[in-house]
This record gives sequence, C-alpha cells and structure tokens, in this order.
Amino acid sequence: HVPAIKRLVDRKKIIIGEEEIKYPDKLLYIYSGNSNSASQVGSSVICLVMDEVARFDDEGKNNDESNALQLWSNIGISGVTFGKDAKRIAISSAWCDGDAIQRLYSLTKESPGTLGFRLRSWDLNPLHASRDNPVVQSEYLLDPRKAALEFEGIRFNKAYSFFTDNDVQKAFRGSTSISISKVKSSDSIVRLQIDDITPTIQGSVMHLDPAFVRDSYAIAFGHRECIKGEKFAVIDGLLVWEPDVNQQVGITNIYKCIYEINNRRPLSKITSDHYNPETVQHLRNNGLNASVMTFSQGKQLELYDFFRKMLHEERVILPNNSPWSSKLKDELFGIQLIKGKKIDHRRDGSKDIADACVAVVWHLMSDFSVVATPSTKSIKPVKPASFKEDLNDLGFPSARELVTQVKRSYSKWDSKSLSEASWLEDDI
Repeated sequence: HVPAIKRLVDRKKIIIGEEEIKYPDKLLYIYSGNSNSASQVGSSVICLVMDEVARFDDEGKNNDESNALQLWSNIGISGVTFGKDAKRIAISSAWCDGDAIQRLYSLTKESPGTLGFRLRSWDLNPLHASRDNPVVQSEYLLDPRKAALEFEGIRFNKAYSFFTDNDVQKAFRGSTSISISKVKSSDSIVRLQIDDITPTIQGSVMHLDPAFVRDSYAIAFGHRECIKGEKFAVIDGLLVWEPDVNQQVGITNIYKCIYEINNRRPLSKITSDHYNPETVQHLRNNGLNASVMTFSQGKQLELYDFFRKMLHEERVILPNNSPWSSKLKDELFGIQLIKGKKIDHRRDGSKDIADACVAVVWHLMSDFSVVATPSTKSIKPVKPASFKEDLNDLGFPSARELVTQVKRSYSKWDSKSLSEASWLEDDI
C-alpha cells in the first residue's frame, strides 16, 4: 500500500517471492521463516524480527529452554558482522509464566543496549481494542484469566487470583515508617499505640477502610517519589484494628493515631469509603482535607485494575516489615475477579488492608495535586479518656445515639450484626 514500494515492485526492483523479499540493487534480502528455521543459522543478518515468540513450539525438547530463545541467540549472533547497526526485535502476546517474551523482557532491565515495552491491547490500539470493546468485554466475562493474559500480558500461576504472585512479591521491597503496638485493655475497646514515626515534610495521602463490628478497621498512608525520572507510589505505613467477637474499635483512638501521623508526616489528603461520613466530618472540623470516596462496583474494578497495572510495572513499593505485611500479602493473593466485573476476596479471606492500599496508590499516581506539602492548622493530640468522655468528644449524648449512628453507617445489616450492636448498647 506504500506508493514508493509499489513502484519499485512494478519496476521489478523489488522481487516478492513466497518466502523472501529481495532488493538486489541494495543487497537487501528479507526472509520469512518459522519456529523451525534453523537452516538460516550462519547467514549474515542485520535485522532479526520474531513475532509471537512466546508461542513457539517447544515439543521434543529435553530442557526448559524455549525454541524461540535458541533462534533468538543462534540467528541473532549473526548480526555481529554489522556491529551496532544490527537489530533484534521480539514481539509477542503473553502465554504463560516464564515464557520466552517474559524472559527477554526481563533482560532489558539488565542490559543497557536493549529496550523493552510492555503494553496492553488498548494502549496499542485505543480506538478498536479499548477496554469497553464488546469483544474484549465478552472475553473477560467468559474467562477473565485468559482475557487478562491475552489483552494485558498478565500471567497467572494461582487459581482465580487477580494479581500474579510474582508482581505481588516484588512490591514488598519497602520499609515501614511507623512503629506500632497494641494496647492491652480491660474493656472491650481495641486500641493501638504509635511508638515512633519517621518524620517528613513531604505530603502524604491516607485512606481509611472503616469497620465497627467484626471486620478490621484498616488505614494505609504513603507518598509518591521520583526515582530516575519514574514515579513510584510508596506505602509508608499500615494500621489495622482487629476486634474479636466481643470487641469494638476505639474510634477516638483512631482519631488520635491519625493526628499523630499528621503531626509527623503532613497529610495532604485523607479519604474514607461512604460508610464513614461521620469520621470524615470530624477530620474536616479539625482542619484536615478529608473526603468520602465512593466504592461502587465499577469504581472498585477501575481502582484495582489501575493497581494491578502499577504492580505489573513495579511502580508500587509496599512495606515488608509492617506487623500487617503478611496479612496484606495474603489479601492481595486472594483477590478475585468475579464474572469479569466485580472485585472480591476469597470466602475465607478479607481485603480491608488491600482496599486501603489500592485507594492510596490511586490517589498518588492519578492525582498529581497530592504531592504538595499541606498547609493545615496545628492539631492537638487526643488524650486517652474513658469511653464516656469519648462519647462526649464525638458529640454523642448517649450510647444509644452512638449505636444509632453506627447502624446508619451501613446500608445493610444482618441479624447477627444488629444483635451485636444491641449488645454494645446494653453493655455501655
């Protein structure tokens, strides 16, 4: 379709055969081959282009080396004659964990003379292969794992897992900036104590994933930094209140921890999901930039899709020495994509910490306004107090009013949760 090429073909300057294209006047010869093209080894090759190298036939091999890698090496070394002018190009969709294209791509991080790109189908062809393309959508509904492999190059090695083990493991290469211990208490309130915080003037982002009964109340905070010109989301700390069956989360204790963090690591932005409007209002009243973040089914998929992309590009750094690092890792391993449109955890798992980290990464990497050092008024630390004083501080005249507000914070309550709330009211 290129007029200049067509004219050369018409004038017999370029000869197109069944397996080769020749331009004798320029001493240019282009050969087409396949995964068994070993006969071409030994020729002087200035450019080698291999397509779909991850799917080259490995049958009959007695070792784990792909036939594609053998050809890449055996034919590619023929370019030594041409020095720096020689080129080797490998193109492929993903096939499985450890396939040929993945191994070649990993080499680009070690060799200064190579360049690698890892792009999704809609990055290459946003017009026709977009995420909302009906064919793409139907493939994700039919088999989300296969679709993610085909369209995003994401290889899975754990059944039904949304993230790959390798991507998750690589992310845990950071260190926590906060030292925390659990407070022993004679009452039914779960409290944490911050023992130390590494200070910084750089703006941080925090997300709250609240719970009052049974579930964990999780907080994650972090900052964005630039390393060799590339932006990374760094999770600096995790805080998780884990109530037992007959325990409740200490709300005032949560506020106290947030204010202590803000005093040492200024918070540019705080978000909480829509089940927690009272906390957001309380933080606003005390000078913090807090807002409610809606976690609809579609929005949650968008956030987790983005987080998976950042993990895949190794641009997320998670703490490997937090008291909850192990639990966060288990949660990420257990995240599932249900019917191609819903993010959920395993039946026996949770995703409270994961939700908090995903939200923080979203803010850090998609909202460039959060890096500025916040300008907030000084906030006085909350002093430990009795639960009755806690109620007064929060504006609740009675325990009954507190329970009423808690009930309103949830759109649906099962009978067990309601009975637990009634027990809380009676006990107080």
